[in-house]
Amino acid sequence: MPPVPIIVPALDPDDNLPALLRAILRDSRARPVILVDDGSGPAAAPHLAAAAGLPGVVRLEHPRNLGKGAAIKTAIRYCLDHIPDCPGVVTADSDGQHTPADILATAVALADHPGGLILGVRDFRAPGIPARSRLGNRLSRLVYRLAGVHVADTQTGLRGIPRHLLPALLDIPYDRYEFETAMLIEAARRNLAVQEQPIRTVYLNQNRGSHFAPLRDSIRIYRVLWRNTARQMRRFIATALASAALDLLLFSLLFHWLLPGLGVPHLLGATLLARAVSAFFNYLMNRNYVFRSPGHWDHRSFTRYAALCLLLAGASYGGMRLLLPLVPASRATGLKAGVDLALFLISFAVQKGVVFRARAGRAPSSSGRADVPAVQTRHADV
Repeated sequence: MPPVPIIVPALDPDDNLPALLRAILRDSRARPVILVDDGSGPAAAPHLAAAAGLPGVVRLEHPRNLGKGAAIKTAIRYCLDHIPDCPGVVTADSDGQHTPADILATAVALADHPGGLILGVRDFRAPGIPARSRLGNRLSRLVYRLAGVHVADTQTGLRGIPRHLLPALLDIPYDRYEFETAMLIEAARRNLAVQEQPIRTVYLNQNRGSHFAPLRDSIRIYRVLWRNTARQMRRFIATALASAALDLLLFSLLFHWLLPGLGVPHLLGATLLARAVSAFFNYLMNRNYVFRSPGHWDHRSFTRYAALCLLLAGASYGGMRLLLPLVPASRATGLKAGVDLALFLISFAVQKGVVFRARAGRAPSSSGRADVPAVQTRHADV
């Protein structure tokens, strides 16, 4: 297999860092190790110098702390400029949470499956996992699913990233831990195949080496998830309103002007024709504007959309039949509004996750570069 670069962002690492890199470099399939010093303080200088002096290590430096995402993007730029033929990169934490064996296994998996995203996932059901970590992962998995991201370990830093995804990651406008969240959203948008690689769950010194600030960084992460979902929801509502307006306009034209002279049942004809046209308009808008499903005409997504419309109509009728006997007849309109609102939210989730889910390899690629921070580069023998 071709060598896979290993990206290790580091902020104030301890004396475990040189040993970690030395163990990684024992295998020639992991080359080079790109160590990004993200503005570490003087106390970490000896550990960084010892690690950077190892053959096979490239050291990049930020003049100040810019964030984990910025460090990863700095290393990605280096790879695109200096190792353009690499199959991708592996990102790993510098605090010892990822073992050399798991890092190498991720690199091998990426080389074997260069089109997909490899995630090293921890088993949060294993003995010894802190209850806070277990509960936090469950909550974050639920929130991520609402945003269209389905992974077992949402916060894993051990990832094998395919070469074709790297340029798009430079366009992500986030530089701290939320960068990794945005990466998963981008992978989900492109419908990349995700391979989850089981890894050891390691907590050294109660995870004191981590610089993750639970409150501040969680807010940043959930803000990214919310922005992604809210943006699509606003577009979804706008297209629904536009489709309803088109339906009423077409019904009025057909019922009052076009069909009466043709000798057809103009009430039924106007209703069906207006609904067919407005539904097709809604499909096109959701596909191209709301969920931005890539590629050209796809009869499978249209078939799924049509089936969903029929199911929702049946669910609306069935829900009313089931619930109407439980409320006074005077509240039927309010009940109908409540049922349809629930179905509207279900429709959004199903269209996002099923109907307009992109097929692998068909998403448009991005070649733009984000602003490049000032970086110093130091090479050991590679």
